[in-house]
Amino acid sequence: MKGLNKIALVTAISAASFGVNAELKSLDDSAMGELTGQAGITIELETKVDIGSIVYTDTLAAGGDAALSGGSLSVDGISIGGRGGSLLDDLAIDIDLAEDGDAIIDVHSASGAPIDYGVTIAGASLIGNDAAADSTLLASNINIEGDLYKLNFQVDTATDTLNIVAAFTMTDFDMDVDFLSLGIQNLTLGSDASADVAAICGADVACNTAGATAQGTTTTINTAAPGSNAAVAIMSVGAGTSAATGNAGLAVGIEFFEADIAMDMSLGGTSIGEIAINDLVISQTSMLVYGH
Repeated sequence: MKGLNKIALVTAISAASFGVNAELKSLDDSAMGELTGQAGITIELETKVDIGSIVYTDTLAAGGDAALSGGSLSVDGISIGGRGGSLLDDLAIDIDLAEDGDAIIDVHSASGAPIDYGVTIAGASLIGNDAAADSTLLASNINIEGDLYKLNFQVDTATDTLNIVAAFTMTDFDMDVDFLSLGIQNLTLGSDASADVAAICGADVACNTAGATAQGTTTTINTAAPGSNAAVAIMSVGAGTSAATGNAGLAVGIEFFEADIAMDMSLGGTSIGEIAINDLVISQTSMLVYGH
């Protein structure tokens, strides 16, 4: 397994173990043999994560004051858990290594019910690091809740990519966009698709959720199978190089995404109505991210 695959697997195991409240006991030789002799590993998890802030500071632009850094983006007061501030629980993670070395990670509920999640963010701000030290509050009072029906990861040794298949709903999303005096309330994301949807498999993603599909062929995605009214996303993440500039960066591919979105909007605290986006389908989309 190449470097990317090792890092991804170790990260997944470490992240899944974070927050588990259990007594640690030593394993004797027979117990360890039973553990390592299994077809794979399952980790059951419940957790709640609170983060004071995440701050990204840009590097100084050419010709700038060497005593100063670039500006910063600060995201403050982050909480990740279940719906309504509860624990993120009923979570099970299966980890298997395929014969070809691929890491297969399946995130699902232990009970079979969808996993409810909740994320709150107090605010996100742009902060200047020059003498004026100006700042702008971009957004605040962010609250996101929903249900996760399916989440699968494949670390592919043949292509050094991370392939992702997810099915989820967003039952409520609220956010104040302060610098525009804009409010978004009661945003929902799901799908009313009643039939299978055709999707074209790309170079890196085996987009048939039941197994691998030949590259460039058309397959069907059963949008109802993962859960009632769930949006489906199939994507890949890996290293890439720009054909135009030769710059190396992070390549993100969206093979398929289908959803319906509805939201209430307000300006200056006054409702201006509802917006609906029906049958949104994104496919065969690629993006390369690199520094400049």
